Amino acid sequence: MLVNPRCIDSSEKNESILLVLSDPYCRKILSSVSKKAKTIDEISNELGLSKSTIYRKVHWLEKTKLVQVSGTISDDGCKRFYYQSRIDSILTIYFDEGHIIKISQERKETEY
Repeated sequence: MLVNPRCIDSSEKNESILLVLSDPYCRKILSSVSKKAKTIDEISNELGLSKSTIYRKVHWLEKTKLVQVSGTISDDGCKRFYYQSRIDSILTIYFDEGHIIKISQERKETEY
């Protein structure tokens, strides 16, 4: 059951989200960062994918607002960016005239 679903009306946005979700790497990344924010290195190590692939896919997920990015600066001055899913679930309903996408977003506190 969707909690606080947000309905996506724009057909262009619908198509972007469906295209992103059709990519197996994007789905793996979303799953990886669904419970805890992770760095590109952490995602890459966990999934066994190259960092360049992760960067490209995360950028795509950010553009469709399915992933959020936050950053920290460590005591030694190193910047670290963390990526976390912004969604809990996505429901796509197809019918004769088209489709509707409903996204459930719980506001999560970013965990590192």
